[in-house]
Amino acid sequence: MGIYTRISRDDEGDALGAARQQQDCERLADLRSWQAVKVYEDNDVSAFKRNVVRDEFELMLRDLRAGLIDGIVAYALDRLARQPKDLERLIEIYDERPWLEFATVTNDINIGTPDGRTMARIMVAFANKSSHDASRRIKPRLRSAPPGALPGSAPGDAPAFGPLRPRCADARPHVDRVGSHEPITA
Repeated sequence: MGIYTRISRDDEGDALGAARQQQDCERLADLRSWQAVKVYEDNDVSAFKRNVVRDEFELMLRDLRAGLIDGIVAYALDRLARQPKDLERLIEIYDERPWLEFATVTNDINIGTPDGRTMARIMVAFANKSSHDASRRIKPRLRSAPPGALPGSAPGDAPAFGPLRPRCADARPHVDRVGSHEPITA
């Protein structure tokens, strides 16, 4: 099995999001008694922009077609495809090789079945629309802002939501636990 991970933006360049996806995919592969033999990681790569080539996605498709992997585990379908044409390329391979396995951590979609393909096509269409809507909202703001005026638009800029400043000293231990999956109520 191949594991595919993708994060559109990794401003820090630490690939932590892709690593979390990989861990979840490995757990799912283990649950299904599948052996993950290769990880394909497109970190800081958009699946929505048409002019972007996702090198690891392309390699994964070639390996799948060549029989070097027996299927794919991805965190979510929209990590794999946000353009319908990319999904159709994947479906074509599954048509040619119907014994291939497919699973995602977040959905129970099987692109090896007609119903699964239909659902996948709908989901990718909505993911594509979501990306398109976000792009449409952001572009006017980017065009009208002076260079370096937007957070994250130049090296050294403040984070997009500004620096993290708790309102009181008692908040610091709780703020540090955000994202760690620890309860914040204590």
